[in-house]
Amino acid sequence: MSGVGDAKGFSNARELAVWTGLTPRQISSGNKSKLLGITKRGDHYIRKQLVQAARHTALWAKRNPDSQLASWINQVIARRGVQKGMVAVAHKLARIIWVLLNKQQVFNPA
Repeated sequence: MSGVGDAKGFSNARELAVWTGLTPRQISSGNKSKLLGITKRGDHYIRKQLVQAARHTALWAKRNPDSQLASWINQVIARRGVQKGMVAVAHKLARIIWVLLNKQQVFNPA
């Protein structure tokens, strides 16, 4: 993700996901908190690419359900629906990318 630059600019993986706009907007007042849809802020190109990667990853998970990541993806899609599931998978991919960029490693899906 060349648009991110140095991953050390984000203190944690959640900040990268927020920067891409893949986190739900939150409205809170007192002790009540309500989550809305994903925000449209952040880098729209990277967000679009992450959602496309999530679609491909979901197809992979459907074909190979024995992996731990694949079983999580299939459960999320079954529980939340296809579209919200894709955004959740894209959010997870953004977090994985942050870890890989931060540690400067290559992904090993073991």
